[in-house]
Amino acid sequence: MVDVSPTARVAGAPATLKGMLYAFLAVTLWGLQDAMTKFLVGSYPISQFLLVRFAVFAAFAIVYAAMRGGLGQALASRQPGLQLVRAALLIIDILLFCLALRFMGLADLHAVYAATPLMVTVLAGLLLGETIGWRRRAALAVGFVGAMVIIRPGLGVMHPAAFAVLAAGLCFALYSIATRKVGAVDSVETSTLYTAAAGTLMLAPFGIAQWQSVDLNGALLMGGISLTGLLGHLLYIRALAHAPAVAIQPLTYLLLVWAVFYSYVLFNSLPDLWTVAGALIVVGSGLYVTWREWVRGQEVAKTKVQGAL
Repeated sequence: MVDVSPTARVAGAPATLKGMLYAFLAVTLWGLQDAMTKFLVGSYPISQFLLVRFAVFAAFAIVYAAMRGGLGQALASRQPGLQLVRAALLIIDILLFCLALRFMGLADLHAVYAATPLMVTVLAGLLLGETIGWRRRAALAVGFVGAMVIIRPGLGVMHPAAFAVLAAGLCFALYSIATRKVGAVDSVETSTLYTAAAGTLMLAPFGIAQWQSVDLNGALLMGGISLTGLLGHLLYIRALAHAPAVAIQPLTYLLLVWAVFYSYVLFNSLPDLWTVAGALIVVGSGLYVTWREWVRGQEVAKTKVQGAL
């Protein structure tokens, strides 16, 4: 989960491949972060280790903003209210995600969460007025069927926490839409600083009130999720600086692969065949939607070039 303004410069195939490598490394770190979080949710209050994670993020954001033009400039948001809403949406997303981790395996959880990019596409049409053609509408419908295959509502197979995952995905989709809007008027430094600082302040009352003593193992895990989250954030920023978002979006589905890997290696758990089938449907739909966005982008760019001639 990352806070990045959707501004990327494209400098040809070598730069795109470099950006995809950065994205792969970021997703790898996030997969490890989720595995460590799975251990933490069984021993500590969620608000406690998230407060630690966001406090580290806030320290980085302050230093980053200071080095990139100063704190005063970074705090001067043109849409501070929307920045605060973004931070709240991200906090709710992560809280629901961690809550679901208490009851679900990593692989099952990420199979459901894989529907999030499809939600972003739907909300972009509803809230941003982006056109969604019949092909993408069909892909979204297929993706919804895949999500239902995973959850199997009414059959008593998937844990009810799966609906918390869907709610988390909806919050992150709204967060992504809000990020697109503020990205048009605020810098990456501003968005990063607001997310980190506001998130820390929102979590502080709960994290402090529920604070428990931390043993060495807990301290290492909390430090681990903070470090992997921060490094993943930096790598994803670098990825978007070298490659367009449409090129690296498919790589985020590797989180599901890492989730299956860690579920088996660390927790001796694997998803059932229905979950795997549903996940394949959802991921396939998401990849198709991403491809259609790339095609539309190429068509728009071609039209602009022809219009300039």
